[in-house]
Amino acid sequence: MADWLTGANLSLMTDTEAGMDYPYEGLIARLGITVESVAPDRAVASMGVEGNTQPYGFLHGGASSALAETVGSLAAMAHAGS
Repeated sequence: MADWLTGANLSLMTDTEAGMDYPYEGLIARLGITVESVAPDRAVASMGVEGNTQPYGFLHGGASSALAETVGSLAAMAHAGS
């Protein structure tokens, strides 16, 4: 497990905090996804609804999909031992 992921809001990460070569300013930051924990067998993250809605005020399906894909990718990375 990458220790820097636990409890991390990736939208606030800098290159030194995250061990990345660049500040993270991608979709995770725009959606406000916060990673609670990542392990090879489980990943937990949250995302607010505000700012991620479709025109009728409900959570946008694309935002839900991006959250699921992000968590899945982080879990897969941890499972693979990266």
